[in-house]
Amino acid sequence: MLLYRICRARHPPLDGMGAFHVGGRWSPPRIRLVYTSSTLSLAMLEVLAHHRRDRAPADYVRVTVELPDATPVTAVPLRSLPRGWQRYPAPTSLQGIGARWAREGRTPLLRVPSALVDPASGEFNYLLNPQHPALARLRPREVVPFSFDVRLARGR
Repeated sequence: MLLYRICRARHPPLDGMGAFHVGGRWSPPRIRLVYTSSTLSLAMLEVLAHHRRDRAPADYVRVTVELPDATPVTAVPLRSLPRGWQRYPAPTSLQGIGARWAREGRTPLLRVPSALVDPASGEFNYLLNPQHPALARLRPREVVPFSFDVRLARGR
């Protein structure tokens, strides 16, 4: 299984400290998680959703993570999500889902739908628990410089 992440070059890509400090849709602050995507294009969208359209982000790297296909995954069923789970800002109940999963520690991966694409697309985000024993030796397969096409920052 290949997973993708786009992050600032100055931060370790798989330590989960970004989520620890600021939290995210699926986790409150003080929980170490690594947000990844099933496709590079979804990883790009997830980053761009957090930036002003008139400023193309700089100083980014593309991180590719390879995990065995048999890596255990917990999937969040769509039917279990509250109404409006896709809105921004996200309902705080979503953070509870990620926090419970991380505390329970049953699986190293949590598959969650993206709020940016239709779940029927087959593209998902995956949260990695860097403290799970199954990921103890996890290293990026590849870390390479990444830049966004300037057309993505143009306003329409």
